[in-house]
Amino acid sequence: MRIFTILGIALNISLGAYLADENMNHYESVDMLKRTSPYITGCNEGVMNDCYLAAYEYMKGENGVQWYAKAAQYYKIACDGGMLKACSNLGILYQNGLGVKQNYSVSVQLYRLACSRAEPDGCNNLGALSEEGKFVSKSYTDAMSLYSRACMGGSIAGCMNLGNMYAKGKGVARNKEVALSFYAQACEMGYQEGCDLYYQLHK
Repeated sequence: MRIFTILGIALNISLGAYLADENMNHYESVDMLKRTSPYITGCNEGVMNDCYLAAYEYMKGENGVQWYAKAAQYYKIACDGGMLKACSNLGILYQNGLGVKQNYSVSVQLYRLACSRAEPDGCNNLGALSEEGKFVSKSYTDAMSLYSRACMGGSIAGCMNLGNMYAKGKGVARNKEVALSFYAQACEMGYQEGCDLYYQLHK
């Protein structure tokens, strides 16, 4: 699932991220500069997609090191410029305190903004918080609704989360066939875990 994949990476390399953001002697490599420079130029010229791509490169990083502060900087520019996926990713950084001071309220606001304008990852991320009762009221009903919007919008994580809700009977009656249908959707979108869970549950 998208949100959990990203968060898992963030947690595993949090020390490296801290050093990359705080250690002034940690310079970007020539390769990293080549990857980001065209996007930064485009961003400075007002191309919001280039701002997003610059942020994505910094978030992806290289050799186990991420530049989360720079990622947050360019995600914010892109989000302010109307790139809703950038708002969702910026929300993840605020939720986890990566490159910015941790602020759950801001992360929820960013997810809500993105979801309100039909950005599927924002809906999925907000759904995950609703399911777990983190920073928002715990509500399986809200989680189901948000996951559904995410899945319909093309979010693999949204489809996977819906499948899990039906497979476990969380907030709804347990329904193997419906769970299978959502795992199948994720599988068809190229997510191997969706395929694996489909075949496991289908036995």
